[in-house]
Amino acid sequence: MTSMFNGRSPFIFFIESLKERDTSRFNIKVFEDHMQAHYLIRAMSKYLEKMDKYVRQRLRMCMIHKHPTVKKVYGMCYKWNIEFFVRIGLIPSKWWFYYKMWGTYTIEKYVEYHMHRNKVDMEKRIQKFKELGIAFYTKKRLKKMDDSLSR
Repeated sequence: MTSMFNGRSPFIFFIESLKERDTSRFNIKVFEDHMQAHYLIRAMSKYLEKMDKYVRQRLRMCMIHKHPTVKKVYGMCYKWNIEFFVRIGLIPSKWWFYYKMWGTYTIEKYVEYHMHRNKVDMEKRIQKFKELGIAFYTKKRLKKMDDSLSR
């Protein structure tokens, strides 16, 4: 990420502006401020997550040397996942945002959470196919998975 706002990144500027809010008013007003802050933090984290996904997609594109396409990049998500990019030193901006906010959020927790969410989403997708009576792991799909892992 590029630095802006006098050397501060935009999400640190955002966090500092949230900390400066006056919470000494009535309980209802504090609750409303909390909900507004919650929605702002949620929106900011979604934006940062989209940015992280885009960066990882472009890096995967660069890592495929022979005729890279978006379809090939999508196939390499199993091999070059979030855990891979964290191991090689790419710091996700969403993790950095939460780390600067709380200070106790480790990158291992971040990776573990996303790996768990990916597994849950895949299980839901497989279950949906089963309910429709469609086989998820066809011979063609298994061959494509083997091909992507063999590269």
